[in-house]
Amino acid sequence: MTQATRPPIFLHCGFRSGSTWFWHRFRRTREAYAYYEPFHETLASLRLDSLPTSAAEGPPHLRHPLLNAPYHAEYRALLRQTGGVPFYELRMALLNYFDTGPDAAQLNYIELLMRHAQDRNRVPLLGFCRSLGRVGWFREYCPGINIVTLRAPWNRWMSYHRQTSVHGNSYFEFMAFSIALIGRRHGRYRPCFAGLALPELENRAGGDLGTRARNAFDALDERERLRIFLRVFVLEMWIATRHADHVVDLDRLGAEPAYCAAVTETLRAASGLVHRFHETNHMQPIPLTPPHAVM
Repeated sequence: MTQATRPPIFLHCGFRSGSTWFWHRFRRTREAYAYYEPFHETLASLRLDSLPTSAAEGPPHLRHPLLNAPYHAEYRALLRQTGGVPFYELRMALLNYFDTGPDAAQLNYIELLMRHAQDRNRVPLLGFCRSLGRVGWFREYCPGINIVTLRAPWNRWMSYHRQTSVHGNSYFEFMAFSIALIGRRHGRYRPCFAGLALPELENRAGGDLGTRARNAFDALDERERLRIFLRVFVLEMWIATRHADHVVDLDRLGAEPAYCAAVTETLRAASGLVHRFHETNHMQPIPLTPPHAVM
């Protein structure tokens, strides 16, 4: 079997869960062509002249691993002269986070990425942080191997909150808030967000949730932001793990050698890729000290 005929691999991870480290384990293999966050909003305007030409570590406060190539190197040959990846639409970042019905534009975009990898006789590997609510869509419309990763919610929340409180970077807390707004738009999931301080989502055509959403988020205290994060975590994990071919606990992967060895062999057998998970995991476990009461 050539690399181009192997099934594509979709990594579905949460924010601040070790997703970059996990994706990079696969990217370092010779057989994979690994796209970094194919639903990321920056892909709508990414330009050749803004792509680094050499590998570098990400911003220090994000604690990403040292990469073997720039984050978006795999998109270089696809970028339009005017900027952006063909077929990518900004709504794909979050606005259809929970949508699992037919989506021809999204399918065309994912198929473009897969063909680009296969034309190079490489296994398409797409590493997402914005797909947990739509793993079912991939299973229905993009046959491949769906790998969902977990990290303890308290560890993830503390990483979110440290970004906000220490580094002034509230992006990840706002992402949880935004996903909650979008989830409440779905009749099926609306009850999951009852009782939270969420404004009604504005009906916008692009990917921006609007100034009203940002103002509402800024007015929330830490306790309410934590409540919102936990509701999102439970819902998206319930959705994602139901449709996963494999579920990997990244906390255990870095702490339990026997578990790491078992996961390595399972994923090697499934994907045909020779990756290494036993190398040092940069994530440091956070003591599970219960937070103040949250409902």
